[in-house]
Amino acid sequence: MVEYWNKGDKMKKEGKASQWISANIPVTSINLDKRNLRIAWMDDSHIGQSTLIKVFWEDYNVREIVKSIEVCGFFKHEVIVVVKDFEQEGRYIVVEGNRRLAALKIIQNPDFGFIQPVYKKWLTDVSTKIKKDIEIIPVFIAPSWESCLPAMIQKHASEDHSSWKPLMQDHLYWRYLHENSKIDINVAAAHFNMKPSKFNEYVRRYNLFRLIRGVDGLSSEVQNIANNARDIPITTFERLVKVKKISEHLNLSDNWTLDKEKEIAFFNDAMRDIITDIIGKKETSRSLNTNSEIEQYFFRYNPKPSPKPAPHSASSPTGDKSTASNPETDGKNTSGNETGNGANVKKPGATRETKSIMRTRIPFNLKNASALREIYDELYKLNVESNPNASVALFRVFLDKATRKLMERHGLKKCPVKIKGEWKEKRFTEANFSECLHYLTQHSDVGYIPDPAMAALRLFINSNQSKNCLNGINQLIHNHEITYTPEEAKALWPQLETYVRVLLKE
Repeated sequence: MVEYWNKGDKMKKEGKASQWISANIPVTSINLDKRNLRIAWMDDSHIGQSTLIKVFWEDYNVREIVKSIEVCGFFKHEVIVVVKDFEQEGRYIVVEGNRRLAALKIIQNPDFGFIQPVYKKWLTDVSTKIKKDIEIIPVFIAPSWESCLPAMIQKHASEDHSSWKPLMQDHLYWRYLHENSKIDINVAAAHFNMKPSKFNEYVRRYNLFRLIRGVDGLSSEVQNIANNARDIPITTFERLVKVKKISEHLNLSDNWTLDKEKEIAFFNDAMRDIITDIIGKKETSRSLNTNSEIEQYFFRYNPKPSPKPAPHSASSPTGDKSTASNPETDGKNTSGNETGNGANVKKPGATRETKSIMRTRIPFNLKNASALREIYDELYKLNVESNPNASVALFRVFLDKATRKLMERHGLKKCPVKIKGEWKEKRFTEANFSECLHYLTQHSDVGYIPDPAMAALRLFINSNQSKNCLNGINQLIHNHEITYTPEEAKALWPQLETYVRVLLKE
């Protein structure tokens, strides 16, 4: 995992912005920043550059920047800030100016597949007119990502046209505590020149977001918004859990985290309908205005008393205890005692472990896929320990249907199949699962599966050494002598998790 932060106060020692190096470098040698707070909350370390550009185009009004560049030219006085990419020689990562860089890259290449047809001709004309003028741009080269933080915070916490949403800023402070688990709240707040109470408020709100996005059983439309730091009405949820009787009923700790699996399950049951109401705007901050109104609404859904909670152990406000979206211990064992070795730390993007063959709960973010959603829900209900063969068989059905859905979402109306060395098209109903997977891993035009997922998929297809492969699960279906043990069924998941995450993203 790439660290966001250097130890100590290196950020303060690396010099002022006036001392950064100026240079002129090609747009093609600069990558967008996966750690940019507009997308960092997505917790996707494998997200590709084309996907990042797509996110900025669709969600952050890059079209207006392209229009501005077309009319006024690229403002060279508003210089993009980059840092060296130490993993790729000669390349840089933009730290400040991701939206502008996305606009420049779209002008350089207006043929991105996500560009809507209505904008294609316009962008092609813009590219033809000014592409050569913006191939090389002025930049400041900063010594590190951390050294840019003061300027970024000052700019994006105040400017309306490019401001961070509350949860994006919350993610910055939550992440700092998560990656510096040995420091306390006072030290962390001082690092950002902030009062501890204010810093804690940011972190608590992000912990609440992590709890809500981990709730299962939501409709796909509601789940999409619950997962999205831009769109979720987090302040309404924040107002709700600030009511003492409600936070006590939900067994929330002082920093709005949960310790135990049963507490997470109880939170899910108590909040599922409420999340649906609030995200669907059936209830808003206007209808839930006073504490009495909020209590009346909440306890209408939750008339029964909550189970008596186990005492919460003392903890920092980092959210290092289990949450619905991440059952990590973050350097602590389940009893709350310090381990000191960090052996149990998991990435904050990990989701809650399950008893099914899909060992982590991955949000279902597909639209118009109700049949696939039913299979997905049934998979999570199947206990792999007691039903290993049924789990593997249903998992194969899920992979088959989800793979075809993935190909259809990316414009394939039929499945290209290699016959005697040539690619020919078959109807999806005629092509088998193996043919679909072979197309995805062999055809050069497939660009929507990240490299790590593609590598795992190729291994899954080509390996014949065990049941942990395509041949293995096919044999379960077609060979009456083949069965799976729970251990063999569980072994499928680590290899296929990255691919399943791709399948479940719209």
